[in-house]
Amino acid sequence: MLHLIQDYVAKVIGTPRTAIVQIESGNRKVSTDELVIFCKLYGFSPCSVHEYSQRNSFNVFLWRYIQIDHR
Repeated sequence: MLHLIQDYVAKVIGTPRTAIVQIESGNRKVSTDELVIFCKLYGFSPCSVHEYSQRNSFNVFLWRYIQIDHR
């Protein structure tokens, strides 16, 4: 499990930190481009994330497999 800071994740994805907070809480959808960057950042294939998200929400994926520090 990776422990990344929200500010770092936001910078890599090219979005404000508040967008990361919204994604984590399930209040914002992830664009295809963002999903690809998330996958590269965390070492997951987009297909595996897509398959998981068919059964669960992306924010559940974030909390189950990725820990983003809230800083």
